Amino acid sequence: MQLNDHHRYISIDDLVNIITGNVNTSPDFIEYAYRRISIYTKLNTYNTYKYAIDKLVAFNKSKTLPFTDITKHYLNTFISNLQQHSISNTTISIYIRSLKSLYNDAIDEFNRDGQDDVIRHNPFLKLKIPRSEPSHRALSVEGLRYIANYRSSNFRTQMAVDMFMLSFMCGGLNTIDLFNMPVQASRIEIKRTKTENDISIHITPEMRRIFDVYAGKTHMLRFCETRERTNTTAHTRYYNEYSNVQAWGRAINDELQTIAKTEIEQNNNIMPENITMYYARHSFATIAMQIGISADHIALCLAHSQGEQNKVTWGYIEKRNSVVDDAIRKVIDFIYYS
Repeated sequence: MQLNDHHRYISIDDLVNIITGNVNTSPDFIEYAYRRISIYTKLNTYNTYKYAIDKLVAFNKSKTLPFTDITKHYLNTFISNLQQHSISNTTISIYIRSLKSLYNDAIDEFNRDGQDDVIRHNPFLKLKIPRSEPSHRALSVEGLRYIANYRSSNFRTQMAVDMFMLSFMCGGLNTIDLFNMPVQASRIEIKRTKTENDISIHITPEMRRIFDVYAGKTHMLRFCETRERTNTTAHTRYYNEYSNVQAWGRAINDELQTIAKTEIEQNNNIMPENITMYYARHSFATIAMQIGISADHIALCLAHSQGEQNKVTWGYIEKRNSVVDDAIRKVIDFIYYS
């Protein structure tokens, strides 16, 4: 048995097995991990875990990884490798915590009461996971007003600006919720994909103007819809403007960052170079706080998960909707008209 760089340190039991030629009967972590996430129903959750497993496979240079080979040293080497590839501590933390969760699930599945443990150690227990860097993802008032008033003859650039401001005006609505939003009447009535919390927002004239520009037949925005295209050979093809929400999100973020780069080159520095759609959510919360809207009301606008007491307090739909609509109106007025 040949040891690679990741497996320099082995247990006494493993050494005995190598000397005696015993076959390693430990279950395989990577095989288990892929099988485990196959039952996940939320796409974002599935992708988060899959990215973590894929990174581990790339580091391991094999899709075979017995549980016994995963040691604290192995994991620290994995973390160092990710850092050498300029992956942020925030992302590394997500990867490691995802793998740790899968490892714990495997222990629960394989180790049964009254039987010898199949997985006899947990290398994650004393592992030091890199701490996420604190991030401030809110634009200044000046930056928000710059985007709000930005105009471009390039369709994709203007679309990115409009989607950013639409998300901002909708209380920081996530990209996936904008992308999949079915046609609405006077209110946006959907469930937030990430938390499945109810969202109810009055569609203001400012929102409606953007929705009308990009309106679909079955959705508020046409980007997810299959559209008909006829080419010169008279064949009719059907295509989506963007293949999926990830492609749409990347297109928006690329355009936003191009705008930011231009501003930085002109020494204006009113937009962060790494701006993404998620800045709209943080910016809404920050501006709302600055103009005196309470934290509880901001949480309702963001459709955060609520504690039991808040569920009772805001259980009256009309009252909750009125609070949200009033807060959003104040934020829009402050950015556009004050």
